[in-house]
Amino acid sequence: MPAKTKRFEILFEEYNIVPQVAFCLGNAVSSEISKYGCGRADSAFTLWEGWDRQFICIDSNSGLQLAEKLFIKIKAEPQFGQKVVAEIKDNSDEILFHSKNNFPKDIKGISNRELYRLYQDFLDLTQKQFVSGLVPMLIEAIDGHLSGYMLQYLLDKTHDLSLANNLFSLLTTSSQKSDLKKEEADFIKLVKDNSLQGVQLERKLKSHYQKYFWIPYDFRGPGWSLDYFITRFHELKKERINWDKKLAADYSQAKQLLSRQKEIVSQYQIDKKHQQLFEVLRGFLFSKPYRKGRYTHACYYHNQVGKEIARRLNITSKQVWFLLPEETKEMLLKKKEPDVNLLNERMNYSVILSVQGVSKFIIGKEAKKMAERINMKTVDESAQEISGQVSQPGKVRGIVKIILEVKDIEKIKEGEILVSIATNPDLLPAMKKAAAIVTDAGGITCHAAIVSRELGTPCIIGTKIATKRLKDGDWVEVDANQGLIRILS
Repeated sequence: MPAKTKRFEILFEEYNIVPQVAFCLGNAVSSEISKYGCGRADSAFTLWEGWDRQFICIDSNSGLQLAEKLFIKIKAEPQFGQKVVAEIKDNSDEILFHSKNNFPKDIKGISNRELYRLYQDFLDLTQKQFVSGLVPMLIEAIDGHLSGYMLQYLLDKTHDLSLANNLFSLLTTSSQKSDLKKEEADFIKLVKDNSLQGVQLERKLKSHYQKYFWIPYDFRGPGWSLDYFITRFHELKKERINWDKKLAADYSQAKQLLSRQKEIVSQYQIDKKHQQLFEVLRGFLFSKPYRKGRYTHACYYHNQVGKEIARRLNITSKQVWFLLPEETKEMLLKKKEPDVNLLNERMNYSVILSVQGVSKFIIGKEAKKMAERINMKTVDESAQEISGQVSQPGKVRGIVKIILEVKDIEKIKEGEILVSIATNPDLLPAMKKAAAIVTDAGGITCHAAIVSRELGTPCIIGTKIATKRLKDGDWVEVDANQGLIRILS
């Protein structure tokens, strides 16, 4: 009998990663993640459909087994989950510290060998931080193992799905401030300080810019500009808002959350083990933006390295990301000429396949055959309901706007329903306008899940098909108490 063709699950979709991130993620999940004693995926790949869309996939058999084993281990040993959260934080701090403190004052003045060392050190640290970072991704992104288990635990106690979803949201929300919340609080302090004028104001805004410019940088940039902060400052100055009251409300909200969590634990008699598991989930939710923030800040420095490599090799900064690490080494240290046509083909359509910690590019017909092995969810065009996982409870009606990239933001008006494959920091202005947020991609550690909680905006994630079934102008009801989107007209 012929061997059965291996199938792949979509771990998540992206719009702005670079291939080197895919190398490191694929290598980590197909090799080094085995350090946790739960095995590894036989293989993983990233499908590169042009510069603006990527599918990160994992072997359906071994990958799903890996996710299940990690979940079982955390369920049996919550301390293991807490250890992973601590590792994520340490690895995130390490890559930012290394990237920031080892970046040369004059990058054009260093040797090719020094430049390559900077490049390779970043990849090594990227792979290291993915090993720990992949644990919550695997457990939550495909089947929501831990969140599903904990929601069922609450449902068994309440026998009310809306109430269980509400309690779940409260118990898994961290009271720690995200980078976004820290930036907002610091900026409000600038806005409410009426003594700031002239040179002193310029200096304060520049300092704030240097501290927070990287927040929307993601993998490729750009970050916020100084002009963005200047414009935002003058716009907020016009607002008639009691800023002291807003800051006090934000502070009290965190205290109230902690108090409410204690009340829930007592009222519903949540035992010690499940308290620890909720703590793990809170850690997962907080560690995702923490990791992403420090990593994308580090990417700012690494991308300067990439630009310098591109300059020396006489290729574009986009083309340089499509070099394999060993190719970059040969070109910098052995003066090998880059094959520009090959790089362009990789940029246009390719697969980055990782097996047992080694990655390679696949192009042409073979790449298209690999893409056919992805398990895509079929869409029932007649379905009037779409289901997903609740991130932030609530119930609203509104007009759908499909927001996939930055250029789509201008489409959405206050009070409309934002529908996306997956959100990212670039889409934050649209998310702030939305009455509800719906995504195809899932997992309570995803960007939409985390930001919706900070905004208090009803949100359903992991629908798989929302962007395919819905279209601009549809009138829908988003019932984020039940995890349903109903098409009304």
